[in-house]
Amino acid sequence: MKLLKCKYRIKCEMGACGNVAKYSIFPSRTGSQSTLHVCENCLEELTDLFMKEKVAKKEKAEKKDKVTKKDKGAKDEKE
Repeated sequence: MKLLKCKYRIKCEMGACGNVAKYSIFPSRTGSQSTLHVCENCLEELTDLFMKEKVAKKEKAEKKDKVTKKDKGAKDEKE
């Protein structure tokens, strides 16, 4: 996947935004029709949403690992 500066004056394709797109997202292994043009504000919002989701998943995995380690420690003590 590539993120490039938009060469053309085109509207942002994120919902009803209507701002001028500054970036074009090119997914890999797809044709040129799959390009998504986004403005700077929408790209920033997408990035923030992605990071929040990624952090939430990481925290959930860390909590799960802690519980698993506690369970293993309790089983070892019983033996």
